[in-house]
Amino acid sequence: MEITKEIKLYIEQSFFSTGRPPSATEIQTHFNWSKDQLFSRLEAINKYQTENNLHQPISSLLPAEQFQLVQMLLNTADRRSVRMKLKQCGITPSEYDKMRNTPVFQNFFRTQVERRFKNAGATADLELLKILEDGDLRGIQYYNEITGRYRTTESLNVQQVLALVMEILVTLVTPDILKKIANELEEKIVRGALQIDQGNGVIEVGSGETSPPSWESSTESPPVVYSDRQSLRLELKL
Repeated sequence: MEITKEIKLYIEQSFFSTGRPPSATEIQTHFNWSKDQLFSRLEAINKYQTENNLHQPISSLLPAEQFQLVQMLLNTADRRSVRMKLKQCGITPSEYDKMRNTPVFQNFFRTQVERRFKNAGATADLELLKILEDGDLRGIQYYNEITGRYRTTESLNVQQVLALVMEILVTLVTPDILKKIANELEEKIVRGALQIDQGNGVIEVGSGETSPPSWESSTESPPVVYSDRQSLRLELKL
């Protein structure tokens, strides 16, 4: 059984306020469930906690100063440099260089970025609404395109070319290979790794990997999502 957004939100809030995952009894009490209702969701709850690094106390994952640093690095409202945040946490640049290459720190940082990114939709919608209310023509054009009310010739051409490519592949490869290609393409699009530059007709496929920022950053913290591998570019003449 899938768990709802309300359950996920409670798990996250409890984890970051207490420093540990909520117990099954605490979850049951909070939602006023019967034992059967709890047991029917317990497997999905455990899976969600494990996949998002919310299944064990923070102290067993990272030392307190490292956890504090992760929260500061992910605070987009804090425009200070990484070096200044390191100083506040009592971590030297050389210690940070070693720390950011450890699997535990990398994994925790990545899962927290992914968790926040999943919850960023409401923020994006609110900012877009502000732009629309200001009468910004580019914002209005973007809104019309993503809602399907209006599409540019370039975006239509990209879709047509992709459909044509799939039609050609049907005649050249086996159904199993075609299925693998379709699944891989769908996964890239869903993960946001496929980016279409409608200005020049280039489809760029990136790795979408996330890693902690370097301490050698400028005065403002850089974006937290980086591409660790060279992108594969498929140029289409539109």
